[in-house]
Amino acid sequence: MTGKFENAMGVALSLYQELVAAWRSTAPDLPAQLAQPLLTRATRTVYLEDSWGPAVPYFPIHHEDGSKNHGYSNVKAELNLIDLLPEVHEYPELANFLKTINAAGSPIESLGCEKLLQETETPTNGVRAIMSSYVDVAFSDPSKVSDASYILWLAALILAASEGCEQWWASMELGVLRLRSFLGVTKPYGLLIRVSCAGRTAAEARDGWAATLQVVASVAKLPAAAKLPGE
Repeated sequence: MTGKFENAMGVALSLYQELVAAWRSTAPDLPAQLAQPLLTRATRTVYLEDSWGPAVPYFPIHHEDGSKNHGYSNVKAELNLIDLLPEVHEYPELANFLKTINAAGSPIESLGCEKLLQETETPTNGVRAIMSSYVDVAFSDPSKVSDASYILWLAALILAASEGCEQWWASMELGVLRLRSFLGVTKPYGLLIRVSCAGRTAAEARDGWAATLQVVASVAKLPAAAKLPGE
């Protein structure tokens, strides 16, 4: 078990070094003019986001298409609020994911989330359903929010942990983004985590999506996630 963990950490370190090199070569001023990939492995990509992340805290917003952003809830401080979020209604998998990454021992917290199940009666390559979600996250420690290196390390850990997820038709997009504001921090950074999974049925797509969320959540439990390599 120790050998497996050390191997995964070795993979994460190599990915982190690649991400840092790509970051430095682009010298990004986020948000990017166009979404720009930094690193791709199979169906998983880390990229520079071309839109702003949320301003924390933020209030509910009603969109022109009739949808609604329910606003920011500090669930890190009160985990019991997670079960009351409209976004997790009838989706305990998402609620459990949020509880894990917002737990007291986790170095990160969620800033917002949403999920979507799409089904079709006309399958493409056997796919009849796609289950997807996004979660905006940031480090809870203000000193780490202003340093993009921590977000790149988090992305590297997630990439390493989710290796092979394409086998169950899962994909992942990890967007490095600038938050409009974060509790007074200057130049705050966050990570937009998009997870999708295709399936021959809605149940299969949902099961694969839930399994992928569990993999991502496992990273938040790692002591290594709270500090950069060498710290």
